Amino acid sequence: MLLWRGYGVFGAVGSFRLGERLPSGCWAILQRRAHLPADMGPRPGGMAAWSPDGQQIIYARNKELHIARSDGTEVRKLATLAGDPIFVRWSPDGSRVRFTLAAGSGYSLWEARIDGNRAYPLLPGWNPSSTFACCGNWTPDGKYFVFEASRKGPPNIWALREKAGLFQRAEHGPFQLTNGALPALFPVPSADGKRLFYEGFQPRNEFLRYDLKSGQLVPEFSGISGTGLEFSKDGEWVVYVSAPGSSLWRSSVDGSQRLGTGVRALLVAAGEQEDIRPFFA
Repeated sequence: MLLWRGYGVFGAVGSFRLGERLPSGCWAILQRRAHLPADMGPRPGGMAAWSPDGQQIIYARNKELHIARSDGTEVRKLATLAGDPIFVRWSPDGSRVRFTLAAGSGYSLWEARIDGNRAYPLLPGWNPSSTFACCGNWTPDGKYFVFEASRKGPPNIWALREKAGLFQRAEHGPFQLTNGALPALFPVPSADGKRLFYEGFQPRNEFLRYDLKSGQLVPEFSGISGTGLEFSKDGEWVVYVSAPGSSLWRSSVDGSQRLGTGVRALLVAAGEQEDIRPFFA
């Protein structure tokens, strides 16, 4: 459920899965709430965020970021970008926004000052081999910015320390917070800033067979979790990709004589798995 808040108003306007773009029905309500003209408001499927004081809204439109007052006045373009801005987040002091730029197959973190007219990479030159850096959030006190990033493996949670005081010396980071076998996604600090929540994901799949007599789907290859199933030409063997593990396995059709090949059969791109179906020659 999407909880929507702005200028003293709090309500639920729709439902969607975390990380997905907002449905068009949510945008209709959002546009009316901000009093934005139809030709100036956010496009369905875009992203938007209220300022901490509820007096302004920033939204994505046609690979651009726009900002407006809560009454729909003072609409202006904040930045033109090379991709789609998503996961837009205001800083707690309301002076800037950070967002994920989705351009091609890459995801990177960017920042734009509210009083400026350009956007710039948040971490220029950091981790150039990374597939993506995405989905950040500030801690309530504004001292840290947490996000997910991948460095040749599953995504992990990282933290960026904001600028210290005049007489304080502290490393800026980023600092890696998690280092586990499970992908760590969508970090969200608690309201008191003492805890950090994130989503851990582990795929589990089950092969099913359609039984013609009963008209039901029944489990097949009990105990095997995988994808990309392929039968040999003589029907005696199957190959599949394990999940989790993303490696190529062979088994007889009765589920016995399982043998792992040690070959990785999935590519990881932009934090998502791209299926490669195995086949017999």
